[in-house]
Amino acid sequence: MDREKSIQLKPQYFMGIIAESTVWAFVLAVIISGFLGWLFMADGMSGSTTKLQMLALSIGAGLYEELVFRVILVYALIWFFSFFTDKKMAIVLSVLIAAAIFSFVHYIGSYGDTFTLASFLFRMIFGLALNALLVIRGFGITAWTHSLYDVMLVIFII
Repeated sequence: MDREKSIQLKPQYFMGIIAESTVWAFVLAVIISGFLGWLFMADGMSGSTTKLQMLALSIGAGLYEELVFRVILVYALIWFFSFFTDKKMAIVLSVLIAAAIFSFVHYIGSYGDTFTLASFLFRMIFGLALNALLVIRGFGITAWTHSLYDVMLVIFII
């Protein structure tokens, strides 16, 4: 019914999304990376990849991983678990299981990382934080948060 109406994009909304996502990315970097880095003395990412390549991968990961692991996986699990339990429990189970899958997938295939407890826990906790952010704030904030977090890692750490 509303397809006939003209939709007006408001740039201030996008600026608000980017600002909020930047804050979330910084908070996640300090809390999760800082704590686990201290706990496990974890190393940053390394390898023969250039900074420009890492920047492109960072921006892409925020969109693609959020689409697959958050939007599709989390909401599919919520839908599935809602047949067996109440909505809140379905969300909790989905957020936990999707975070574990998100972490585990990083070790599969020829480009997969070598498994370490520190990296698995980091990705699991990061996945939990992003899943919670998705459920509370939505896809846009979550995707930008992930992208900006990865970009901050490339610029300031790697």
